[in-house]
Amino acid sequence: MSNPKQPIVVTTTTKPKANPHCLILQLNPPILETEHKNADIAQKEINRLLDALEVPMYFWVMAVNWSRNGNPIITTMASGTAEDLLAYSKKIGKIFTGNTLVSALPDIEYF
Repeated sequence: MSNPKQPIVVTTTTKPKANPHCLILQLNPPILETEHKNADIAQKEINRLLDALEVPMYFWVMAVNWSRNGNPIITTMASGTAEDLLAYSKKIGKIFTGNTLVSALPDIEYF
């Protein structure tokens, strides 16, 4: 007696990859990798700026990283979101370069 083989069904759930704490700055022209500001220094300078602007500490920046495209990625503390920093994005962009800030957007969902 033969036993027909049942097809194996594999289901995967793809979760969106977005971080509401990440603010991505796009500058024009982009910052070359050799000109990337040290992430720790940038984080301290952004928090000094926010302190000078009397932004509450729970909206401050926890980390700064760089995307593959040369865009600074600013991560807020857990108590804040990227949208909390949008109003200060032009001033934050000046910390990295004098180049024109094209856009400042919270990380969006992608799969």
